[in-house]
Amino acid sequence: MTQISGAKYELGRRNDRCAATGGALKPGDPIVVALVEHEADEGLDRLDYSAGAWESGARPERLFAHWRTTVREKAASGPTLDMESMLGLFEELGGDDGGDGDSKQAAFRYVLALALVRKRQLEMVGSRQGESGKPGALLVRVKSEGPDAPVIEVADPALDAQTLAEVSERLGRLMKVEE
Repeated sequence: MTQISGAKYELGRRNDRCAATGGALKPGDPIVVALVEHEADEGLDRLDYSAGAWESGARPERLFAHWRTTVREKAASGPTLDMESMLGLFEELGGDDGGDGDSKQAAFRYVLALALVRKRQLEMVGSRQGESGKPGALLVRVKSEGPDAPVIEVADPALDAQTLAEVSERLGRLMKVEE
């Protein structure tokens, strides 16, 4: 069983400056958002990079995930993550096996997939049972790509019901999603 109930998935607010160059990030600018694992605990920090700095090779240590987006006008009600960014993060966390073997990353991707199904960004195609009592996987596809979109397998990290509820609640609170 994966224990992530104590993990902190606070993404923080958008930064107005590039983490690599210190240059200003203005609305409309293309950026790369990076999630970086804390050295001392299981929390994550958000770092924003200008697309130019990222393409020039600027990378943080302990990179957990990253995705591309554009700087938007700041919302008055706090941080949000739009659907395009959520899908980008989901794809970045993916791989042929639904993750890179990192149990925290697999659990985060699984819960994010459930949130995207709920928000009708991913379509549930089915599920695959695991072999010999091992967890299976969700089978989903990106809804906007239509019925011929490739099926994506999301490994089930075998979270117990309580942990799944806690992580889902935390994800819902911390990632105020725009409709």
